[in-house]
Amino acid sequence: MSSKSDLDKIDKNIISLLQKDPEITYSEIASKVGRSQPAIEKRIKKLERYGFLSYQTGLNIRTSDFIYLKIELNTKNPDKILKKAKKCPFMTVAFKVSGENDVIIIAYGEDLRSLTNLIYDHFKDDKDVISISLEIILDVNKDLVLPIELDIAKCKYIKKDEQNS
Repeated sequence: MSSKSDLDKIDKNIISLLQKDPEITYSEIASKVGRSQPAIEKRIKKLERYGFLSYQTGLNIRTSDFIYLKIELNTKNPDKILKKAKKCPFMTVAFKVSGENDVIIIAYGEDLRSLTNLIYDHFKDDKDVISISLEIILDVNKDLVLPIELDIAKCKYIKKDEQNS
């Protein structure tokens, strides 16, 4: 099992059921897909082992009151920018993409001013960043859980005076 083509109809049904209800029991899945509970448990363990199923705890951006930004960067070195984004707890996910803007980052903050300052502290003086575009995320069509770090002291780019305000 190394690619999505290795997933059969039962595996796909299991994944779909877990996406709709992460708290569904093995017994409930078994009754919905017509297999035994031990068979379902074995399949789920296999899907986890091969990376088809993974779990993440975080905040749902549809229900949290943080501000979320989509940041698009045109860079000379997208891998360097991805590494920089990975170190910042306020940048929850970053993508290397094709096109003029080669990095997209989803970031969050308590207010637009501090979030904008955070972005500029990270990238404004970086010689590998050609341009930055920011857009506020207003809504999403489905629940989206992101790994949110709530301890701002862990971000080396936050200035000490900002931490105390």
